[in-house]
Amino acid sequence: MMAGKFRLNVFATYAFCCLASCSLSIGVSFADDESPQSKMTLIAGKTMGTTYHIKIQIRNDHVGAEQDQLLFDAEDLQAKIDQRLKEINQSMSTYLPDSEISRFNAASVNQPFAVSSDFACVASRALELHEMTKGRFDATVGPLVRFWGFGGGKAPAKIPTEAQIVEVLKRVGSNHLQLEIHRDTGDQIQAGSLTKTVADLEVDLSAIAKGYAVDEICRLLSDFSNNFMVEIGGEVRTKGRNVDSGQPWAIGIELPAGTPLELANNMAARLELDGMSLATSGDYRNLVMIEGQEFQHTIDPVDGRPVANGIHSVSVVCEDCMTADGLATGLMVHTLEEIKEFAKRQSLAVFVIYGDESGATQWWTSNEFTGQVLMPDEVDASTTRKAKESNPVYMILGAIVVFGLAIAGMAIGVILSNRQLKGSCGGLSAMQENGNGEGLSSPCSLCSKPASECSRRSEEVAETSPSE
Repeated sequence: MMAGKFRLNVFATYAFCCLASCSLSIGVSFADDESPQSKMTLIAGKTMGTTYHIKIQIRNDHVGAEQDQLLFDAEDLQAKIDQRLKEINQSMSTYLPDSEISRFNAASVNQPFAVSSDFACVASRALELHEMTKGRFDATVGPLVRFWGFGGGKAPAKIPTEAQIVEVLKRVGSNHLQLEIHRDTGDQIQAGSLTKTVADLEVDLSAIAKGYAVDEICRLLSDFSNNFMVEIGGEVRTKGRNVDSGQPWAIGIELPAGTPLELANNMAARLELDGMSLATSGDYRNLVMIEGQEFQHTIDPVDGRPVANGIHSVSVVCEDCMTADGLATGLMVHTLEEIKEFAKRQSLAVFVIYGDESGATQWWTSNEFTGQVLMPDEVDASTTRKAKESNPVYMILGAIVVFGLAIAGMAIGVILSNRQLKGSCGGLSAMQENGNGEGLSSPCSLCSKPASECSRRSEEVAETSPSE
C-alpha cells in the first residue's frame, strides 16, 4: 500500500496565493497575519515527523460583542494543541520504542494487548477501511514494503518468485487482527484490546494517524472558535470561514512530484471547504531497480506486488479527516476503473490524476467533487515538463560557451585599450567618470579588492590629478 503523502496549498483568501505545502516542504501557506485588522492568527509547530499549521479566529466578531474581544490566549491554546499531539504520537509512532504501537508489534501472538482510546479508535477505523476497500487498505503491509526495498528495506537482487511473495504474505493481513472495543454510555470508544493471530505481524497506522490527529485538534478548537483550518502533514480540515476574507476556506491541490505536466503555480485543482476534510496521496516516483526493471513503492497488500496502475495521485473529501486520509491511501492501489466504481458505490468526492498509455497526464473527478479543476481537458504528451526541460548536458555546454566568449571579449578589450589586467582592483569603485559624469566600465569591474589598496588605481589617479 504505502502511498506517499504530498502537500496541499491552502489559500487564506479565495484568490490564488501560491502556498508552499509540505509538503507539508509543507504544502500549506498562510496570509500575513501581522496586520492589526486581522481577526485570524497562525499557530504552527512540529509533530509526528512533520509539521502542523492552524489558522483560527482570535477575536469575536458577533454583533453586540465587545470590540476586539479575545476568544482565547494563543500561547495557552498552542500548549493544549501540542500536548494533545504528543499524546497521539506517543500512542501510534513506530519510531518511538516505548509507544503503544511499538510495544504491540513486539508483543506475543494470541495475547490480548490493552490499548488506549486513541489507539483503539484508529485501529477500529483501519479495520473498517480494510473491509471497505476489499483489503487494499491494510495497516499490516510493512513487511511487504521492506521486502521490495522500501521503508528501510533492501531491494532483492532478483525479481521475487511467487513462492517468496506468498511467504511474506503470511505475515501480512488485517484479517489476522482481533480488536475488542470498550465504549462509554455515550457510545464513545474508551479503550480496547488488540490481538495478533499470527507471529511477526506488524501494525503501522501512519496512513490514517495524521488524519485522526487533525480531527482531534478540530475537536479541541471547537471549544474556542467556530472558524479555523487545521493542517497536519498535508491533511486538512476546516470549519466555518476565513473571517479575514469573508470567504470559505479555499484549498489548492498540487500536482505530485512525479507528474510530467507543467501548470501555472503547479496547481491542479482548488475547492472550498467548510466542515469537511481533504486528504491526498501521491506517487513520488520512489522506485527501485531489480534486474533492470522499475518497481514503485505503492504495494498491493492483496497480491503482494508493487502496482503499475498509472495513478499519480488521489484526493478524497470526507467529513472526517481520518477517513479521507485512509481512503486516499487505499485508492492509490486501485486502477482508475476500480476508483470510479468505488467512488460511485460510496458516493465519494474524489479527484484523480493519472498517466495514460501515451504518457500524457490526465484527470478524473467523481460527481460529488465540487472543486475547480485547473488542468486542461486534453493533455498532449508533448506538452509535459519532460519535453520542456533542458537537457543538463546542453545547459553545461552552453554555460561553458558563454563563459568562453566573455573571457575572449575581455581579452580583446584589454589588448585594444593597451591596458594591463592585474588581479583584484577595486570592483565597481575602480570605474572612472567621463565628462558627463557617467560611469565607464573597468576591465576589472568584477574584482572585490578596495580601490584604495589597488596600485594600478593609484597610478591612474596620480596621472590624472592636476599638479600643484
